[in-house]
Amino acid sequence: FLKDMLADPIATVKRVASGEENAFKKAIMIMLVFIAASFAARILSYIKYGAYGSLWDNILKIVSSALYPICYVLVPAVVILVMNKDKKKPLTTVISTLVICAVPVVANYVINLVEYLGGVVYYITSPIGTALSVAATVLSYFGEKALFEIEDDKEFIKKFVIIEVVAAFVLYIL
Repeated sequence: FLKDMLADPIATVKRVASGEENAFKKAIMIMLVFIAASFAARILSYIKYGAYGSLWDNILKIVSSALYPICYVLVPAVVILVMNKDKKKPLTTVISTLVICAVPVVANYVINLVEYLGGVVYYITSPIGTALSVAATVLSYFGEKALFEIEDDKEFIKKFVIIEVVAAFVLYIL
């Protein structure tokens, strides 16, 4: 699977979105890594920079760092399910597709853990993180487009922007 993701990530995402490949178990494993990396990053941040604010605020931030990856996937999944009433896809397929599209983001979170251990690494990890974020956005575009089963870019770009803006807004609030 990882070899396919590296060789042709767009085709892999399209296979998952179309239901040709059942990647739900893989998606769960990727989500566990995502949650662990997000949680570990928050803990390492507190160790390195200190915890400011009340104990309750810090506990809330730790819990939210563990919940963020789940919301990162579920929020757009719900938006897609609402917008894609004509071509119903199973929730597991939508979630699997979005998680597979988020593999570069997960890799970025794991790489950022190294950054907390050594600050000089930032000069290397920052451009890598930017490239991985762009890759995740591109994969999301093609994955969501495959979920909607739309071939025309002009028709889908509006839906993609709506999904991303709604997801960003909701994630910002959370």
